[in-house]
Amino acid sequence: PPKKRRGARQPARQPAAQPAAPPESAKNHVENLDAEHAASKADWTEGKEGLEASVRRRREAYERLFGGSNAATPARTSSDGVVPEFAGDIALLETDALEAWVAGVKPKGAAKAGAADADGVVNMAEDSDDDATAVVNGGGVVWADPDAGEMPAETGALPWVKRLVRAPRLCEHNCLRPAELHHFKVLRQDVYDAVVADLFGDEPPSIDTPLNAHNGFCRQCAAADAGERANATAEYDRRRALLARLQASAASVSPNGTRVVAKQFLAELKKMDVPTTSHGVLSGSDVDCNAKIKCPHGLLKPRCNPKPLRVDEELWREVQARFPRSTQLVWDAPACVDCAGTQEQRKEPRQLRDGE
Repeated sequence: PPKKRRGARQPARQPAAQPAAPPESAKNHVENLDAEHAASKADWTEGKEGLEASVRRRREAYERLFGGSNAATPARTSSDGVVPEFAGDIALLETDALEAWVAGVKPKGAAKAGAADADGVVNMAEDSDDDATAVVNGGGVVWADPDAGEMPAETGALPWVKRLVRAPRLCEHNCLRPAELHHFKVLRQDVYDAVVADLFGDEPPSIDTPLNAHNGFCRQCAAADAGERANATAEYDRRRALLARLQASAASVSPNGTRVVAKQFLAELKKMDVPTTSHGVLSGSDVDCNAKIKCPHGLLKPRCNPKPLRVDEELWREVQARFPRSTQLVWDAPACVDCAGTQEQRKEPRQLRDGE
């Protein structure tokens, strides 16, 4: 190829064409976007500052109410063993509400929004993602819903309470049931008033039943529960003593007696914990100690594996006293004829198949 001669002139570059000016509508659109971004940023900054102010205010309130030498829960002055007594006025507050006030975060799975009626029915906001209604069967905290415009006027995203539902947690004496006490924290009256006022914001507190020293501890229910606990503990001790006697009988080289107890029952009895009481009946009392060795006709099975435990009349009466639904089976009684016949009928085809 021919060599390029030095000093050859290059064609002059043409100046780039100037871009066309954007239309006025595009310019206005960009300006509007800038204005919206600035407004959103200002709103975000205002919300952030408001949240920080709310957190700071609650932290200061927490230090003032719960810090220092004065405990938020007053000391007990005396107790008769049934209900406690405190120095000064007290009030009970749901621990979920108190923890949310301190931490600034609602508990997971909290009931969302709405005002509950006397029956505990909470009317939810129409635009809520949840069902139209929810029922607070067991009582608890109903939280204000920011999406439904139920938050107080204060700026911030801290949890606020809409209603405290306590009626379902009351006993027949219109007091808090002892079993529900673990849901509450005992506070000095002034601490309670300050926390509740802050939790409800600028809305008046909606609490169906204020709980204090008069109705926060039911003396009648507490006494009944104490009696039930003592009875359950005594029953547990009696069951453990029965287990020891049955184990001793099982270890005997030459057992005697005319009654039988399934050996599987010993393992079941060993696993039993302190019984609970429901409608005056102790759990486990409906167990049949011979359920594993009785046939559908209520008699001793033809074959029992493992072999039943042989017990005397005195030990059997003790078993019946603890477990009155136990089936009485006699050691030397013939096995159920119907079940034995069924087993023979099943055995014959096998024998024919095996050529016996």
